[in-house]
Amino acid sequence: MTHELYLKQTFEILEQLETMGRDRKQRTALLVSAKDNLFLKKMFKFCYDWSIDWDFYYYEPNTKIVGNESLNENWVRFLNLITQLRNDDLGFIKHSTLAVEFMSMCSELEQKWYSRIINRELSVGVSWAIINNIWDDLIPRWGLAVASSLGSSDNVEYPIFAEPVVDGIRMGIVIKGDDVVVYTDNSRKYPILKFIAKEFLPNVKSGIIDGVITSPYLHYLNYKTKSITKEILDELCKSLIFVATDYFAFDAFYKVTDYEDKTPFVKRLEKLKQIVPIHNVNIKLNECVLVKTKEELLRLYQKSKHGLTLKTPSSTYINDFNSNWFIWKK
Repeated sequence: MTHELYLKQTFEILEQLETMGRDRKQRTALLVSAKDNLFLKKMFKFCYDWSIDWDFYYYEPNTKIVGNESLNENWVRFLNLITQLRNDDLGFIKHSTLAVEFMSMCSELEQKWYSRIINRELSVGVSWAIINNIWDDLIPRWGLAVASSLGSSDNVEYPIFAEPVVDGIRMGIVIKGDDVVVYTDNSRKYPILKFIAKEFLPNVKSGIIDGVITSPYLHYLNYKTKSITKEILDELCKSLIFVATDYFAFDAFYKVTDYEDKTPFVKRLEKLKQIVPIHNVNIKLNECVLVKTKEELLRLYQKSKHGLTLKTPSSTYINDFNSNWFIWKK
């Protein structure tokens, strides 16, 4: 098949996925049939791979222009556009100009899918897990650890670390070299929070800082960046606090069913204390106490506002349910 035919097949498959029901097997079978289509594979990678990052959202202009350039030529232009969107120095206005120019050369079908890829909103009912089953490890696995629910303190083994549950949005700051990405636990990105993430760069070369973003203005994070005025954004940034709760390094990963940092929590806590910037008004370390008795734990629980998160000193970090982590909510 020529590149042009592969691209045509790519858009046809995306259209089919969008109109399919919820049958996972049917979706998977369709993707398996196109496993050799490298254009489709690349589109999924752009859409789901958190390590390929850009701070831009495409808004369709009021006056829409439809082009008729070849699929192959537009694909080359699209790859060039992605490279430019990843250049933060160009800014939103330049990015918008480049995106509108590119779209004006595309057909309506191309505009539909290229704009979704740019906005990371493919909406075809396919998860990164399905994609990785077809193309091995195409999307880097990533996720925050999940604690088991605790009904009472009767079965807790001591000593155990206890920290207050923080009301806010659970987030991970992902750092690889000079690249930083801020994600929620459901993999939604918040580019405007990069200013906090970059504060860790002098101390962290590769790893993920687990924590919670809290602020009276958190609801503004649900708006697209363009919809927020500069005044609101400035106020939001001043009031945001990232409460760091854990840390794990990419070079400590061991692949089991998921990814795991086998460093004991007591050691990870020591590292966390070293990397949290001192005297930064937007970042703080969550209070963490080593509890040795049930009575001491009950006192902490009663004093807490939202409850406690408990971790055994030897607990590892798995980006899934952790059997040695517990959450005791009020």
